[in-house]
Amino acid sequence: MYDAQTIALFKGVSMTALSDAIDAITSRKLFISHQVRRFAGGRLVGPAVTLMTAPTAERAVHNVGIKLLDTAAPGSIIVAQLEGETDAALWGAPEIAVAIRRGIAGFVGDGAIRSASQADGSDFGIFATNVTPAGGFGRLKTMFCDQTIECGGVEVNPGDLIVGDEDGVIAVPRKLVPDVAATVIRYEGRQAKLIEAGRELGSIKEALALHWTVEVQK
Repeated sequence: MYDAQTIALFKGVSMTALSDAIDAITSRKLFISHQVRRFAGGRLVGPAVTLMTAPTAERAVHNVGIKLLDTAAPGSIIVAQLEGETDAALWGAPEIAVAIRRGIAGFVGDGAIRSASQADGSDFGIFATNVTPAGGFGRLKTMFCDQTIECGGVEVNPGDLIVGDEDGVIAVPRKLVPDVAATVIRYEGRQAKLIEAGRELGSIKEALALHWTVEVQK
């Protein structure tokens, strides 16, 4: 879906430059809630495959989630709307082990995860709100996949480019990826100049005056 050059570019730029570039292109909020944070892995970049869940008291197998996990393409990122469920985890050690074996890049969910340590020693990224020992069986059910969901307050569609690290997670709409890729390089360069000038001058005002186009307040 995305070529190696595009993936490499988004792996190399800072999240702050990426966020600024997106702000310059669109007024949409594309950064997932700060409550969704990293529990395993390094920089996460890849296309989203989406999964919707719902609370339940039914003791039913997660058939939709099982099918998605067993068919998701290598390099993809499973993004789940977990309805803010923080006391029970949809994913645990078996799912993480299968995902790593299949070459899936990571999991992002706006709820709990368990057994995150299963990903230790791998590049598999896990982003969630918290960890819990409790499983989702009898508490969550998987409803559908490969459709629009909302994760952490952000609309995510299949194929959107997910980028995440210790600074958070951003979902770049698929149609915006080329524009964002072209723009983020400029913002990354400007940020590097600001950092260098700040170190040399010891003044953020002077650094901004050199490398920022908006007026600095006096």
